Amino acid sequence: MNRPLHDLSVLPSRHLSAPRHRCAAPRHRSRVPGRRAARRSLALRARAVLAATGLACVALVAAPMGGATTATAATGCSFSSKLVPSCGRLWGIAPRQFMQVRTDIGVATDEANAQRTFDIVHVYHVNGSHFPTTLERGIAMQPGKNRLLLINWKPATDMSWRAEANGGADARIDSEAAYLKSTYHHPFFLTVWHEPENDVNDTPGSGRTSADYAAMYRHTVQRLRADGVDFAITMMDYEGYDAAARRANFPGFWPGNDVVDWIGIDPYGSGAATGYLSGDFTSLVNRPELGFPGYYDWALRTHPGIPMMLCEWGIGESASNPSGKANFFRSVVAQLPRYPNIKAMSYFDTSHPHRVEVGDTRPESTATSLAAFVAMSHSSAVVTPRFHYSGTGIALGS
Repeated sequence: MNRPLHDLSVLPSRHLSAPRHRCAAPRHRSRVPGRRAARRSLALRARAVLAATGLACVALVAAPMGGATTATAATGCSFSSKLVPSCGRLWGIAPRQFMQVRTDIGVATDEANAQRTFDIVHVYHVNGSHFPTTLERGIAMQPGKNRLLLINWKPATDMSWRAEANGGADARIDSEAAYLKSTYHHPFFLTVWHEPENDVNDTPGSGRTSADYAAMYRHTVQRLRADGVDFAITMMDYEGYDAAARRANFPGFWPGNDVVDWIGIDPYGSGAATGYLSGDFTSLVNRPELGFPGYYDWALRTHPGIPMMLCEWGIGESASNPSGKANFFRSVVAQLPRYPNIKAMSYFDTSHPHRVEVGDTRPESTATSLAAFVAMSHSSAVVTPRFHYSGTGIALGS
């Protein structure tokens, strides 16, 4: 979804240490704009979650809302060097998007709703906005609740893809590499210009053809690696809209297996009873249409061996079908095991989607939807082992 321009098998032996179990109680001040009553309510909820971090490791797992059964990761689960879990799915959140809520407060609110710690937090950067910020590093490294970062980066919105591929943004890329190496030498997911289908221009010479995009992506990843950033797990993130995948330019976006660690898609659905956005999890991730087999089958056939992530996904509330959103969440629990190559899902939480037909995707848009979201978040299909940062890598355990 487009948004405004704003700011271990096991991991390699050098990434491993004995599991640790830590639950601290960091203090945060809430500064959420809006009406006074709404601000006070949200601030109190967020503070309660943040202040209770020391209990959350036990209490939130012990008593999920709405009678949901909390699953635990199977014995022997692990993560690969590319952060691929051997069981369950990494469970993520893009918190409170377009809602003028600070990211850490949004994470606290969404974790209070889900009654669990998210494995991934999704953030967005453009141009010379260095990442991760101090705030984002704090979210990732929160004691007892370490989280992976999924960072979307559009390196050069001030020039064409071709200009960047030809070196026009090299100084910016080098600066980001230096910043990463000095502030955050930990594995993280990196998307280079998500959903390029929205910005492509097939006119020859435009500098924004799908081939120009592929060249830009390759150049960005290769330059970061040459600069010593060998800890970014790279993501090729498609829009997830079937009509875009049927266009002639679609194959040209692929930048090459050597620079893509994961394939991402950004599909959205709705609790509505009819229409394109209605349906279930299968229609969300693998809808065959007019010769296109569906994103899941396409990825398996075209790029076998590369794991998939739903980098963004959200289900909107439907006033005309009040149980529809909850039923959509229930279909995730029932159908996700059919799609074993989907290894991670990051929910896009907003009350103000850019596509108004999607509707309010917040987990708590109704009590019924929230109960289903909690049950989904605790299902065995999505639970992975907890992890913590250890040195320059990740180790199992909280």
